[in-house]
Amino acid sequence: MKKTFFLTVGLIILIYVGKCTYQTLSISSTIPVIKEYRYNGNVDFLIANFRKYISAHPFITFKVTGVIGDKESGLGYEITINFKRNNHDLTYDIKCEDDKLDDKLITSLKIIAAHDLTNGTGGYGIKADGMTELINNFNSDILIPMQHEQTIKITPL
Repeated sequence: MKKTFFLTVGLIILIYVGKCTYQTLSISSTIPVIKEYRYNGNVDFLIANFRKYISAHPFITFKVTGVIGDKESGLGYEITINFKRNNHDLTYDIKCEDDKLDDKLITSLKIIAAHDLTNGTGGYGIKADGMTELINNFNSDILIPMQHEQTIKITPL
């Protein structure tokens, strides 16, 4: 009976110490950014431009998959964009968040995952197989045409 009690107390203490260490060291499962862009304007306007552009191009799908933050701390969205290019199914997971630069409201656009579902290439890191080509496809097939049609500027960092 005493052995079970001490074992339970020891396990609880171990879990508590582990949790404190985790929070103190700021260990998290954040995904590194593959490519980052900057847009001069707020995130809602950027999302509206994406929707407008994609509605005119039926081969592209766009979905808001999550909301990040709030109005006070800065709003953001997680989005997924899918399209076909040369019979390859491409998908991109992107974070768009309001930010400030020199007291100006900007939006950061961060690609956190890119996949060529047909070839099985891409992933969550810049060193993944085929990532350079996936980023180039996103730039040439989505960002550059959208900037011309919507008369907006999205700057790569």
